[in-house]
Amino acid sequence: MGCPNLLIRLLPGPSVEWSGTVRIVCKDSGLEAELSYHRSNSFMGMGGDGRCVKGKVFRSSNPQDAVFEIDGYWDRTVSLKDVESGEVLVLYDANLSKGLSSTESAVVWSEVSEAILAKDWEKASEAKRKVEGTARSLEKERSEKGEVWMPKHFSLSQDKDGNWDCCPLEKSVRPAPIIVPSS
Repeated sequence: MGCPNLLIRLLPGPSVEWSGTVRIVCKDSGLEAELSYHRSNSFMGMGGDGRCVKGKVFRSSNPQDAVFEIDGYWDRTVSLKDVESGEVLVLYDANLSKGLSSTESAVVWSEVSEAILAKDWEKASEAKRKVEGTARSLEKERSEKGEVWMPKHFSLSQDKDGNWDCCPLEKSVRPAPIIVPSS
């Protein structure tokens, strides 16, 4: 699995967007997804919306034959269309990602993110120190109690060759919010 490129534009106005193609492979199901992050309806790189995502889900054995089509905007709604039946489902809705746990990274780092978006570097540094201090305190508490940190949402194991295996504990992953500055 790869990661799209983060593009930071200064002209004609400052903006941030994802660009590139990501491929996700699930060996258990034999399915793959290919997602393309791009700018919509742009003329020579100007205009359009830089938050588009399009893609498809297909069987690894037949990449040309899409099972699902993916379309939307990563900061709003992404839909999944069943190619055979035509049924469209909402795969991700950024507006529904409320009620997060205090340990979710989006919550833990929210003050840092907000300060960065506001270009308040002192506040961002202070908030980052606070997050790191809290993490050190929690680690110290666990160490004093003889507790070992365990992930909440996946199991982690290592084989005799030193390779790591990570498996989700639940069938689906809760949606996480994407915070984008309003322009």
